[in-house]
Amino acid sequence: MEVIEVNGRDFRTHQKTYLDLSDKGTQVVIRRGINKRYIITPINPVEDYDRYLTPEMRSRINQSLKQAAEGKVTKPMNKEELLAFLDTL
Repeated sequence: MEVIEVNGRDFRTHQKTYLDLSDKGTQVVIRRGINKRYIITPINPVEDYDRYLTPEMRSRINQSLKQAAEGKVTKPMNKEELLAFLDTL
């Protein structure tokens, strides 16, 4: 597997290029600061999410989707309502 290491600025400038390379199997490592590194990993929505989500997380997502389908959602109509809602969290 080919590995490419880039700094954050180069990644931001050429983001599409590096994401395309990652899609093709190249391991893209983003260097940030002196000792920080991040790896870009493409995720297949159907197959790979199970690798990253715990059963509890999956259950909470499904519960939220069910609530949304039932219309049990909060819909702030303006900035003040949104901020008031966020303050309750």
